[in-house]
Amino acid sequence: MAPAALTADELAARRDAVYASLKDAEFDRETGKLSGEDYQIVRTRYMTEAAHLLRQLDHLTPEAEAALDAEIERAVAGLRSNGRRLAALDQYPADLVEQVETEIAALVKHSAPPAKSALACPDCGQPYQPGDTFCAACGAALTDTCPQCRAPHHPDDVFCTRCGASLAQSSEG
Repeated sequence: MAPAALTADELAARRDAVYASLKDAEFDRETGKLSGEDYQIVRTRYMTEAAHLLRQLDHLTPEAEAALDAEIERAVAGLRSNGRRLAALDQYPADLVEQVETEIAALVKHSAPPAKSALACPDCGQPYQPGDTFCAACGAALTDTCPQCRAPHHPDDVFCTRCGASLAQSSEG
């Protein structure tokens, strides 16, 4: 008997569980509970499963993806024909649209620009944020090493989990 097809919610839950397992395996490797060789075996298995789940999620609703593509194309066509106004905004009173656009402009003007990250993936060079465990571009593990004992640690760690050395980096230039 063939297994029943999983719903999008079930696939997403399974994907999240696989991601959590990857994170746990990374932690176990960093703390010495899992050897480098065993970690690679576990990582390969989970990465393969994650890729399979993502492919299933992508192919689950091709009609929805096509509808989304069509909606995007309509919005782009509206922008091209109406300048900055979307055709979908025509259903709302002009004064309401203007008020919302003014509020958005004020928020954009007063919001601080996002802080640039000085951190970059050692494999592909893509910037990442403190606390990231894996590179969003290439999937590489984002770990640094302790200057004292060379043990791997996460970029946002303050002290080395192996020797206790401070990992704080001077922000003075």
